[in-house]
Formats: sequence, C-alpha cells, structure tokens
Amino acid sequence: HGVVNGATASEDRFGNSNMAFAFGGDDKNFIQANVPQGLSGSPFTVTFWHKAADYFGRLVGPQGHGKNWLIAFGKVPEEKSDPTAFHIGLYGEADILVIGFWGEALEVEHVAPTNEWEHIAVAWDGDRVQSVYANAKKIGDYNLEGARPVIHEQGELLIGKQLKYDEYYKGSIDEVRIYNRVLSEKEIRATYESK
Repeated sequence: HGVVNGATASEDRFGNSNMAFAFGGDDKNFIQANVPQGLSGSPFTVTFWHKAADYFGRLVGPQGHGKNWLIAFGKVPEEKSDPTAFHIGLYGEADILVIGFWGEALEVEHVAPTNEWEHIAVAWDGDRVQSVYANAKKIGDYNLEGARPVIHEQGELLIGKQLKYDEYYKGSIDEVRIYNRVLSEKEIRATYESK
C-alpha cells in the first residue's frame, strides 16, 4: 500500500486494463510507501515486471540525465553520512542494469528492452552475493563484498523514482514484490510464470 503521485493505471502484460502503473518519467510520476520491515542485514528478494517507454540514457537534452530508476528503498541523508538504501535501475547510454546497496551498486551486463514486458528478480543472500535474473533466467551471481547491507527501515520505498535525486522511470511497472528471504530459482520461475 502506498501513495500514488501521478502514476496512472495502465494495461498489464496480459492486456488487462488498470492492472499496472504507467510512469511519465518526471517528478509527478512515482509511488511512495513505507520500507518493508525486517530487511536490514538480512536476506531478501525483489521481483517485478517492467516495460520501458524510453531510457533516459538514450535521450538528449534536459531529459537525458542517463539514469532510469525502477525501485529504491531505504534512506539517503542530505549530508554525506552513511546511506542505508538499496536500488535497482538502468544507467548510461547502454542502459546497463544497476543493482545494489547505495555506494556499492553493481553494473550487470544486461540491457533491458523497450516497449516489451520484462521480469526482473534480485536475490540478496544477506552476506555478500547478489543473484540477478531476467525473465527467470539467471544472469549471474555477483559478489558485493564491501557493501553495507543496511536498509533504513524508517525510510521510504519508491517505485519509479530514485531516493534523494530527481531521477525517474518512464514506462510501466507491475507486481512489485519484496520477500524477506532468498527465493529459489524454482520460486523465481513461479513468479515469472504466474497469471
């Protein structure tokens, strides 16, 4: 449950009306909620569907800020103290998938399509390994040694926007789920195949 800021109800991947949310890529289009409890210092998995209309890394002019954030949760202080947050987005002209804890995010060699629904799953083992999947196929296991795996539970969960910065997502997002454990590959496939 959250507050919808300008995002509009749209078709999901099955063509059902008003079952997903469309985001316009600006400060009037995001969803804000509370951070789920029990994630800080513990394993978790994030899964969601998205269909990008544009990636800002490919645009020129004022909109081409190079970052396209899907989900972020936690808190980033105004001062340069230790942030306690996690985020998932696409970055740069190649729109590389960027996932991880604030300050220790990892670029994953995966380019998401435009105008096509894609399922993303990210599983954090609670220690140092992050497993990333696209459409239920594992892209890889990535070592985030040195990451500070703390999530500020009094922070916020944002869909379609980055924490602190005016960086947004343009496209549709559906079925955002955050689990307080690592899902198995079989379970991730089940979320991908669910109707």
